[in-house]
Amino acid sequence: MKTIFIPIFQGVEVRNILRTDVFKILKQQNDLMIVLFVTNQERKEYFEKEFFGKNIVYEVVPIYCPPILNWLFNFLKFNLIKTKTIDLKRKIQFEQDRNLFKYVWKLGFNRIFASKIFRKTVRFLDYYLRRDGNYSEYFEKYNPDLILSAHLFSDTEVSFIRQARKRGIKSVGLINSWDKITSRCMVAVLPDKLIVNNDIIKKEAIKFIDMKVGVIEVVGVPHYDLYLNKKSDRGEFVRKLGFSTDKKLVVFAPWGKERSDADKDIIQLIYRILKEDLAYLNAQLLVRFPPNDDVELGKDFLNKNIIYQKPGRRFSKERGVDWDMSFEDINELINTLYHSSLIISFTSSIAIDAAVFDKPVINIKFDTRPFDPSNRKPSRFYETEHYSKLLATGGVRLVHNENELSFWIKNYLENPETNSKERRRIIEEQCWKHDGRAGFRIANFILNYLNQ
Repeated sequence: MKTIFIPIFQGVEVRNILRTDVFKILKQQNDLMIVLFVTNQERKEYFEKEFFGKNIVYEVVPIYCPPILNWLFNFLKFNLIKTKTIDLKRKIQFEQDRNLFKYVWKLGFNRIFASKIFRKTVRFLDYYLRRDGNYSEYFEKYNPDLILSAHLFSDTEVSFIRQARKRGIKSVGLINSWDKITSRCMVAVLPDKLIVNNDIIKKEAIKFIDMKVGVIEVVGVPHYDLYLNKKSDRGEFVRKLGFSTDKKLVVFAPWGKERSDADKDIIQLIYRILKEDLAYLNAQLLVRFPPNDDVELGKDFLNKNIIYQKPGRRFSKERGVDWDMSFEDINELINTLYHSSLIISFTSSIAIDAAVFDKPVINIKFDTRPFDPSNRKPSRFYETEHYSKLLATGGVRLVHNENELSFWIKNYLENPETNSKERRRIIEEQCWKHDGRAGFRIANFILNYLNQ
């Protein structure tokens, strides 16, 4: 029997592995043991109720212990890739702390040393200088044949890859989000193989991660496989929400409490536009919060005519990676998008989700609170590397003031086919193939590599 290690430390890892055909197919292999690593007992008890089997084992890992020279390698990894997103983060940090020396020093270092040859040198030093004993006991206990890591930017998961490399064990990386490569850091230890969603990410993996072309597999977006499932009847779904069945559904996706105070301003603005300026269009508002942020619906949000969705299970009160969306939550999202007439948001991957269903998308690029700190201004984040590529498709409509917002709400509700061609381009670029078989391709690739 062969053994695969799979760390499950983030919500997106659960979404892209456990809740797709990846896990389903791997679990069906009678000659394969799957060891799932989680961060604490609560998560173990939570996941093993749903994802279990005679060949499934859970391990609760201890807190990661940084190896020697960790401070130096951390500095290097965060300053050795050059993207618009990293530049934006550096600029926002300067606007907050006003430390000109630190800003100039990091910018200068980045411009001089952010290159493939220097990253290769750092990886060489990492291999020979870092004495990382984290999680070695699990390798000795199970003697795995392969490790699948879906977060190559995490010190904890890199530690697993580092152990695998030094022991001659196969490793596969999975880039599970469209913004990871250009917004995080360099990958300190490269996996043997890499799985990506699309050709855009493949090019980024070659440029910024330094992966070779021949070891990268393009598969599509695994969690979008579920988007092809049968949808609920519209009347049944809308009545369940508490809405009127004869009204159009407008969905607003906020940033959440940790990133923007503008959410409630925009909610009130959209509601006013729908109820006053465009009342004749007979539309209603649904606000869907992100699953990774625990928003408290206080008096600022109270409005009996607005429906609020708070999807997912959060294991922490802080915004971050520690969350899960059940199959019921995912089904609710699918039906919300499918039965909606328009999606409004700031920078968000929900723009791609909406395009899958050919739903018009409006992005708000104006600040309702201009004196907020830079990191809390939604308008700043349209400058990021991944989002600028999305905007280049023309499938998302940017609005720069209230009048434009009102105009495009009216236009899209009256003419939902507007920009449909451009939304198809989003699907072609971001999803590669949307055929319901991305999870199958990932599992098949892993099994073929495992058995080579």
